[in-house]
Amino acid sequence: MKKVSKYLSPKVIKRIRQEIQDSDRNEVFFVGKLDDNQIVDTIDVVARGNNLSVPIISDYNLEINVVIHNHPSGILHPSQNDIKIASQLERSGIVSYIINNDVTDIYAIYEPKMIFSKKDIDVDELVNYLEPDGTIAQKLQGFEYREQQIEMLKHVATAFNQDEIKVIEAGTGVGKSIAYLIPAIYWSIQNKERCVISTNTINLQEQLLKKDIPFLKSVLNVTFKAVLIKGRNNYLCMRKLKKVENEGDLLIEASERKEIDTIVAWSKKTKDGSKSDLNFIPKISIWEKVTSDSDTCLHSKCEFYHDCFVNKARKDANDANILIVNHYLLFADLAMKGLGSDIGILPQYRRLVIDEAHHLEDVATSNFGTGFTKFGMLKIVSKLYCHDKTKREKGLYIHLKYELTKFNIDKNLTEIDRLMDSLNKVCIADAIDLHQMISMTLNDIYDFVSSNYKNSFGELKLRILQDSGINTDWKTRVLESLENLIKKTTTYIKDVKSILDKVKIKSKKINETVFDIKVEINRLGSMLGTLEAIFFNNDDGYVRWIELNTFSNHKIIRFKISPLDISMKMRDLVYDIYPTVIMTSATISVNECPDVGGFEYFKKRTGLHLIQEGRIDYIKLSSGFDYTSQVILGIPSDIPMPGEGGFSDEICDVIMESVKISNGKAFVLFTSYGLLNLIYSRLEPFIVQAGFHVLKQGLESRHVLIERFKERNSSVLFGTDSFWEGVDVKGDALELVIITKLPFRVPTEPIIAARMEQIDREGGDSFKEYSLPEAIIKLKQGFGRLIRSKTDRGAILILDKRIVKKYYGKYFISSLPDCKIVKGEASLVLESMNKFYNGKRRKST
Repeated sequence: MKKVSKYLSPKVIKRIRQEIQDSDRNEVFFVGKLDDNQIVDTIDVVARGNNLSVPIISDYNLEINVVIHNHPSGILHPSQNDIKIASQLERSGIVSYIINNDVTDIYAIYEPKMIFSKKDIDVDELVNYLEPDGTIAQKLQGFEYREQQIEMLKHVATAFNQDEIKVIEAGTGVGKSIAYLIPAIYWSIQNKERCVISTNTINLQEQLLKKDIPFLKSVLNVTFKAVLIKGRNNYLCMRKLKKVENEGDLLIEASERKEIDTIVAWSKKTKDGSKSDLNFIPKISIWEKVTSDSDTCLHSKCEFYHDCFVNKARKDANDANILIVNHYLLFADLAMKGLGSDIGILPQYRRLVIDEAHHLEDVATSNFGTGFTKFGMLKIVSKLYCHDKTKREKGLYIHLKYELTKFNIDKNLTEIDRLMDSLNKVCIADAIDLHQMISMTLNDIYDFVSSNYKNSFGELKLRILQDSGINTDWKTRVLESLENLIKKTTTYIKDVKSILDKVKIKSKKINETVFDIKVEINRLGSMLGTLEAIFFNNDDGYVRWIELNTFSNHKIIRFKISPLDISMKMRDLVYDIYPTVIMTSATISVNECPDVGGFEYFKKRTGLHLIQEGRIDYIKLSSGFDYTSQVILGIPSDIPMPGEGGFSDEICDVIMESVKISNGKAFVLFTSYGLLNLIYSRLEPFIVQAGFHVLKQGLESRHVLIERFKERNSSVLFGTDSFWEGVDVKGDALELVIITKLPFRVPTEPIIAARMEQIDREGGDSFKEYSLPEAIIKLKQGFGRLIRSKTDRGAILILDKRIVKKYYGKYFISSLPDCKIVKGEASLVLESMNKFYNGKRRKST
């Protein structure tokens, strides 16, 4: 309980008590002013409500700087609506407090010390760094003056100063990261506010942390701190490690002991306790036993609280000006806050920069949804109770029995005897039955779905629709089976909680084990909630589906649910909360695209259409490259359409000939593993015979493949989705990018299908408004792999003649940078390529 006198003066406390009493102890909404000591010294009543809510006013007197309302229940935890309103008010310098009816307790959503006079950053001062005679030019070898970079810096700095949202498309070579880092750093220092920089790829994070930020520290006339924020499951939990170290025989397999011992030895010398600091990659099953989780954390009750690696990382983050995160961590933090948590993953921040923003919708959709696998569900039950390969009992129940037995020596407590009996007859016995039921039920659903629905390349994604239950077989084999499983598991959870709630033994170890069991039981309950939401909830705002595939002869089934539209969540959790939001990428707009041209597509997909126009600015900055002299774009028009007979044969011939012309140095990009594997299997021996190295996605990690591509001259890399973007190969190592098909997303993907149906249902055209712009943005990403500097030159080959034969092809071409385009028979295109490369080679000799 916080001391009310820290926030409210005695006369204000007395006045509030009287006003609440006069309002029959219902909710009352007050506004007031802080004195020089940051204490509320004057108040006024502006609204009265009932015992659950109170209306608020939207037009505030600029002289007030605090709002107060009471919770008659005495529970001062803020609702999500309380947090949303408080965040909106805080942008205007108004703090929010919640009090109980007797004004003896208070919850300050924002501390008054956090409210300060905003100090605008000097845009001209920042621009000077990037001028031809600026500090950066003097210290950066090979510095190139870029008007577009200065223009972007000005826009970002203005957005910080004026609390704006800026959407900035900046082509490759503009120098985006420096353009947003400099204003973010200066704003953070001058205003004592953290700024978050979010990226989608590890490559960009490494560029920021290992290149851009160290360089800026050497040239800027300010001192600042930037840290990388990792999810807490990247960190070791010392409490959990100690448990498996000391009582591992009850919790882990004998075969896991050696790796656990290695982690124990490492834990005594590691500085940050993060998985990346290990000199080996631990098995997932082992790391899960020792990793830090929010729901297994004992916080200040933990004996390792002061030595906790997560706490040390948080302290480091609290001292930082710039927080570097990835999109998934950012949106996981936002999702937690969206569920009403007032403590997120990230420390408090108010300014947000989202780089690689074209991924925003996909990442937000994933994080605002949820899901689990059959294996995940079984693993929870196995954590509670299982047998190892030698038939020895293991799990948290066995560990609890062990602790109870130790505690009961010489005490002979009947309470423990009753608890042990319940553990054996209910917790353990029913866990065995539950494990079997989960396995049988989900395997039966797998068999039913896989035999009744088509799959592609061994994977099936089946969307769950409201009318799925009309089919009698579906009803009995799926819905009724799941109802029985939910009923059985719900009863089990209730029974176990009832047993555990009766444990009142004063033993730290016993209570910690009970806590760990309850965590797993709650996780099991969350999975049941997801199952019910997927199969028995008719909320049209969500997409539900099952995914089936196999791995090492194991049947893998996933259950997933995600929001159909992220617009409202983006407005409520991002745009209404953070005064400045910068979204940037090289590929955001789609030129001349019908209905969604320019930034309109990005605007609709990310909820920006819900925000007042005056707060948003859309900027497009061209690349500094001369694509007309650096690139030739070839489009053979005599190759069959994708899906027509002979397509794969024809593209094999063209790929082989073009690779010979470019002397390797090529990316061959596909939209599916099926076609990639087919073409690779046909061409690999011929490419090797021609003297080139061949690399294929999936044979090694992406990072290793890229390094090998750079190191081995004249390599040919076959890749799919992840190689279309986030890959930076400068210089002569990459001189040819072959795009086998236009990158339309699979229309049967559950989320894609649902969104297309929604657009059509509302009278739109889903192809023009969704499929087409998505594919254009992806093609721009693939095109962008080729030219990474002003000295790069090369060719792009698009082997999908729909780009010249279909009406929509012009929208693809108009969205690409201006360059020399050669269309016609494959022989003509290859001849033009040959001349282009010969001209390049003459210039370089």
